[in-house]
Amino acid sequence: MPTLATAPATETAPVTIPPASFSPRVQGLLAQMTLEEKIGQMTQLNISVINTTGIQKDVVLDSAKATALVRNFHIGSFINGEAVPAAQWVRYSAALQRIALRESRLHVPIVYGIDHMHGASYVAGTAIFPHNINLGASFNPELARQAARADLGGRLCTGNTD
Repeated sequence: MPTLATAPATETAPVTIPPASFSPRVQGLLAQMTLEEKIGQMTQLNISVINTTGIQKDVVLDSAKATALVRNFHIGSFINGEAVPAAQWVRYSAALQRIALRESRLHVPIVYGIDHMHGASYVAGTAIFPHNINLGASFNPELARQAARADLGGRLCTGNTD
């Protein structure tokens, strides 16, 4: 029986998405972007590079650092890495969004990444739940529903309704 190490390699066709599936606005933005802007949009940096101290736990935005990264390198995404009070998180992400809309040539908003797989780990004081695979392994659908309901509060306090 073949193992992963001995299994023959298979070729797969690249996934293509027909241009018609994008909105006209997205198509227009992509057509106007330079290669450097597209690469920047696909780049996600940890927020420590735009904090005043450069330390992840110090969630205080250095507007000059963020402005330079968006303007000069077209950075399109930052990922959160530290739990802070909800109000601070909202102020931080809103200020970063304003910088992106003002400084990017085509006024493209920032994608702000958060880890919300099993709780609002980016909001201080919220509950962290077992990963979904562990909830499934409990064979207790009601427990999973209760965790999901409780987790919703952590998202809503930041305005995150996705």
